[in-house]
Amino acid sequence: MRLLRRLGMLACSLLLHRRAESDLHAELEDHLDQEIENNIRAGMTQEEARYAAQRLVGSVALFKEECRDQRGTAFFEDFARDLRYGARFR
Repeated sequence: MRLLRRLGMLACSLLLHRRAESDLHAELEDHLDQEIENNIRAGMTQEEARYAAQRLVGSVALFKEECRDQRGTAFFEDFARDLRYGARFR
């Protein structure tokens, strides 16, 4: 049963790649905005609050990459990217 569920999630991630990326970006932005609001309420200026939130959240690009790895679609995405790259130079 777990295998079927995992395969279903993999298929969904592959077929709805853009939506998954959009959802991931929106979620990370929401977390960052919430942290900025918390920092402002704590007495920081807007600039200080944004900087502190970015330090706390860390590298957004790295976190996105880790999330993509957890979805299990990295192999297929890399393979498709390699095929497109190879087709351009033929």
